[in-house]
Amino acid sequence: MKLQKVIFILSVILSINLASCHYDFYNFSSSNKDFMFTHKVAKGENVHLIAKKYQTTAAEIISINDLDPPYIIFVGQKLYIPKTAKVHIVRAGETIGIIAKKHQTSFKKLAQYNSLKHPYTIYPGQKIFLFHKPKNIDNKLDATSYVSATKTALRSPPPRSGKFQWPAKGKVINPYGKIGLGKKNDGINIALKNGTPIRAADDGIVAYSGSELKSFGNLVLIKHTGGWLTTYGHNKRIIVKRGDSVRKGQIIAYAGQSGSVTRPQLYFQIRKKKQTLNPLKYLP
Repeated sequence: MKLQKVIFILSVILSINLASCHYDFYNFSSSNKDFMFTHKVAKGENVHLIAKKYQTTAAEIISINDLDPPYIIFVGQKLYIPKTAKVHIVRAGETIGIIAKKHQTSFKKLAQYNSLKHPYTIYPGQKIFLFHKPKNIDNKLDATSYVSATKTALRSPPPRSGKFQWPAKGKVINPYGKIGLGKKNDGINIALKNGTPIRAADDGIVAYSGSELKSFGNLVLIKHTGGWLTTYGHNKRIIVKRGDSVRKGQIIAYAGQSGSVTRPQLYFQIRKKKQTLNPLKYLP
């Protein structure tokens, strides 16, 4: 049997299966807000957890809302969320209650999800977006870029001094770039003695200070003008907090081995907007 004929038969079978289930699949454009709804950010949420909740991807939410690293969001902020690509095509005699029961979801949630108001009138052929109840939400963050919602927005950072300085002097034990098996180090790891002072690489404002990203331990992110961001991970102790203005060379933390490392060191990263860069090309 020729390949073209096999593909044709499979496509026919797929179309029959979809028709029998009375729902269809759609690939929505991130610019079409008709296929979005809004989520009000609650305390403790981050992009990763919100994506898990609505069974979409963090990348999709980041793209739709034009978020920049480290993807800091704020309590009360409204984020556009893509509606699930699965929809139910209304048949004659169906009500929103019948559809909700059929798909084992909440009548109230389904109505709200589709912006339906009392008396919840629907008509044959109408597309009803199906809301899926979140399952097994993993509270463990799997990326360095998602930090929990904060109560206030950051003010603008002070002007940069011009060049970055080393946050601490030591041997680079893990360089920037590919490290095998398809993995990549987006920064550098610097071996240090326990308790070595960690200094801000340039003037800026502290965008994050905490330990939510378990693999990086006690972590500091500093935002700089021009879309620059520096990252300082595996600290023993942090002495700055979110919103603090820092000067180039100011001590912000002390080196340790918090997170997923077995010896004292600093994880240092430089970003320009969404792009990670090799720190060694920007340090003296």
